Amino acid sequence: MKDFLEDLNERQKEAVLYNEGPLLVFAGAGSGKTKVITYKIAYLIEKMQIPPSRILAVTFTNKAANEMKERVEKLIGANIRGLWIGTFHSICARVLRREIPVLGYEKNFTILDEEDAIRVIKEATKEADFDPKYFNPKKIKNHISAIKRKLITAKEFSGMSHDYFESVVSSIYKRYEKILKENNALDFDDLIMLTVRLLKTHQDIAFYYKDKFKYILVDEYQDVNRSQYELLKIFAENHRKITVVGDDDQSIYSFRGAESDLIFKFQDDYPDAKIIKLEQNYRSPQEILDVANELISHNPVRSGKTLFSDKHLRDAVRLYEAADQIDEARFVVKKIKEIRKQEGKRFSDFAILYRMNFQSRTFEEYLIEEGIPYRIIGGVRFYSRAEIKDIMAYLSVINNPRDDLSFKRIINVPPRKIGPATLKKIQDTKNETGLTLYESLKYLIENDKLSGSGAKNLKAFYELIKELKEDAKMLSLRQLTEEIISKTGYYKYLMSKGIEGEGRVENVKEFINMISEFMKESEDTSLTAFLTHLSLITDMDTAKDGNRVTLMTLHTAKGLEFPVVFIVGLEEGFLPHYRAFESSKELEEERRLFYVGITRAKEKVFFTYAHRRNKYGVYAPTQPSRFISEISLENEEINEEPYETEIRINVGDKVLHRVFGVGKVYEINTDREAPYAVIDFIKVGKKKLDLRYAPLEKLGG
Repeated sequence: MKDFLEDLNERQKEAVLYNEGPLLVFAGAGSGKTKVITYKIAYLIEKMQIPPSRILAVTFTNKAANEMKERVEKLIGANIRGLWIGTFHSICARVLRREIPVLGYEKNFTILDEEDAIRVIKEATKEADFDPKYFNPKKIKNHISAIKRKLITAKEFSGMSHDYFESVVSSIYKRYEKILKENNALDFDDLIMLTVRLLKTHQDIAFYYKDKFKYILVDEYQDVNRSQYELLKIFAENHRKITVVGDDDQSIYSFRGAESDLIFKFQDDYPDAKIIKLEQNYRSPQEILDVANELISHNPVRSGKTLFSDKHLRDAVRLYEAADQIDEARFVVKKIKEIRKQEGKRFSDFAILYRMNFQSRTFEEYLIEEGIPYRIIGGVRFYSRAEIKDIMAYLSVINNPRDDLSFKRIINVPPRKIGPATLKKIQDTKNETGLTLYESLKYLIENDKLSGSGAKNLKAFYELIKELKEDAKMLSLRQLTEEIISKTGYYKYLMSKGIEGEGRVENVKEFINMISEFMKESEDTSLTAFLTHLSLITDMDTAKDGNRVTLMTLHTAKGLEFPVVFIVGLEEGFLPHYRAFESSKELEEERRLFYVGITRAKEKVFFTYAHRRNKYGVYAPTQPSRFISEISLENEEINEEPYETEIRINVGDKVLHRVFGVGKVYEINTDREAPYAVIDFIKVGKKKLDLRYAPLEKLGG
């Protein structure tokens, strides 16, 4: 035991050794908060001989949970089967898989991802006689999520709506809840909401979990929302040995329902709580921390930490004033090349952080132009690809025949010549009998109520699902998935889509590889467990490493670190975002967001802003972010002289662009301050390019 405790500083060691009651650890960025939780779990198991099954550890990503578990096992040199460790959603899913029948659901419930949930909202909107064109399903879904995070049911909300929009939401919420129940399905918010309801209404079940979890440890506590907070209070009620670790200065997820003041409310709930601050930073040099400390000191309500480090590095913080977004992108790419050459860095050592996703475009173009590999975190998720969702839908129907949403997705995939009239007959039968779509199909077949060309295909589909349900009892997950692909002719169907079909086949093969990994690593390899695992995967869990520059939003960057960080677009309206201008609370969160970005840097951080940007085709002046004036910066670089395109082109000329290829000049404007040309490229269509910077070569003929 002595060996690994020596790895801790005095404050970290104090946090690990205190286990008499509630503990609140204010852990600054890079101060080793995850290390504290990891070592504390190891200490409880190894030194205090607490069975792993009596410990609950809550993290905010599945990836972090897996890494934490591996580190604990390495520390104590033993397997820790039985430890409950995971995200709030995975912990609640685990509880509900055991206990949900008392709430009127079956254990094999389907968990909808965000995309499928919005699809159901659209359906519910139509059922409520509202037009989805006028009532945006995503906006409605976000509103319902906010209601669920407050643990308010559809029935309760119907008496609380105050205006027309809320009355619309109420009507849609009722139908949404009804559709989910009919499909034996839950969305992400239900996982926590129903677990809290379960524990509040069934005292015998609540007693079991309150007694079971003697020690509770929570990472990233500043990001909890109201429903998660209520869940933790219930779990900790008996033993009160709860340790929460967080940083109020990094609370940046209010749009997801996180309430930054809940970290301070912990002291009201547990007045006897011990409070420890971790302020020694092991990630960044003091020069970066000085800037971060100075910035965040402008927020009035905080725990008051001052980060310090033993490391020092000259010129660790730089500010670049760009002429415009083109100059900004060119500077960033130039610096990446320069630092790589001078310091031998890998591309993966660099990150470009921005406030909004659309800001990545200009940087992408210049990275492509220079042949620099990159990845964008937060793009299309692997598990959101159509071919992956198709296979998942087959698995879901096999697991949960009540899942009408998945049933509708696969009944004609691959195409089976089942027309709208035939599908309507199944839906009408469902409406008349109260059966599921799968049961309705069975009813129509057994009562010989199907006729025409679609009858044979429907019977074949029914028999296929029936066979696959039997296969599922005997085959492994991988074998079952391969059987689905084989019996449906899915690869042949994908290949019929031409060149893109090859890539889709490779995606399905990668999915099968992932199943093999799941089977090796998981204690429970059942179909239900696998589908639960899939539904809880996030972008950060699937982001693959590799020697590539990383582009992502500041929100996504939390919890990560890079040797060199560029925080771009530091202008009023971007950071802080224009929506925060009229709210001091939101402005403080924007400041915390900038603070999070700064503290991702291990060696260097570059700030950039542009004096003007192209907005809606017109260059307009910008205002530097107010946050720049709140920090002391000695090293500033002014924009370079703009690169002038030497070639002279005319309308009708053929040109070659390094990124877009060959094109024909469609329009030229040289009278403005920012001369441009509209060029019709063979590969990408029309593009409007700034003639001062566009890498063009005039072609003869």
